[in-house]
Formats: sequence, structure tokens, C-alpha cells
Amino acid sequence: MVNMSDGEDPHYTFRSMKLFSSIAAAAVIGASFLVPNSVEAKKGWIKITQNTSGEGYYIKDVRCGGPICEFDFSFDNGNNKDTGLQVNCNNWTRRLRHVSGDFAGTFRSVPAQPYMGWETISPATVHNAAAEYVCR
Repeated sequence: MVNMSDGEDPHYTFRSMKLFSSIAAAAVIGASFLVPNSVEAKKGWIKITQNTSGEGYYIKDVRCGGPICEFDFSFDNGNNKDTGLQVNCNNWTRRLRHVSGDFAGTFRSVPAQPYMGWETISPATVHNAAAEYVCR
């Protein structure tokens, strides 16, 4: 509250606050034009590289415990075909997460799908690029 005995004009204070609010709003709006509107950033996806077909390879939700890191990955910026990968940073191996069936959500190898076990990460692959990102 403005004390009239101080000789302050309450209308002046109100106009000053209104001017300050307008300047602040203009600054926020102006800054929004300067920041690139990145779709993957909004969804939490980080572009790591692209495959030989030119599709972007994205990861998100990186979690590490000891030498093992796991994360979600997707091509084409998280187009609902994402799955997960675990990487062993000590021996440079990886394994995929099951996305369906009895073992959905797990990283285990089963007899019907032996490719789900630990495999060496090949150089110059999208998984190698992701491993370099999360392990180093």
C-alpha cells in the first residue's frame, strides 16, 4: 500500500508496475523466438546419431548403476517403436529389452530369442554411438 504522506502518487506506482510487467512479458515472448523449438527436447529424446538410411537414433531416460547403463531408444524421434538397451561399459557389450510376450520389459535371454543375450557392440553402429554417449 502506498503511503500518501510520503508524497508518492499511487497512479505513478501503478503505471510503473504495469510498464514493468509489459516489458517482462515482451522479453519472455521475444526469447521464445530465439530458442529453437526442438521436438525431441520436448519429449526428452536426445539425438545421438543416424543410421545408414538417414533415420535419427534417439535415446532418453538414461540410468546407470556401476558399469551397466540402460536407456530407451528409438528411430525417427520416438515414433512409438521405442525399446530399451542395456550397455556394459566395462566389456562393451549390449542387450535389448523385450517389448512383448511373457518377458516384456526385461533384459533376459530366452531360448526362443537367443539374440536377446549380451552381444559385443560393433564399431561404427548406432548402438556404439549410444554406448559412447552414456559410458563416457
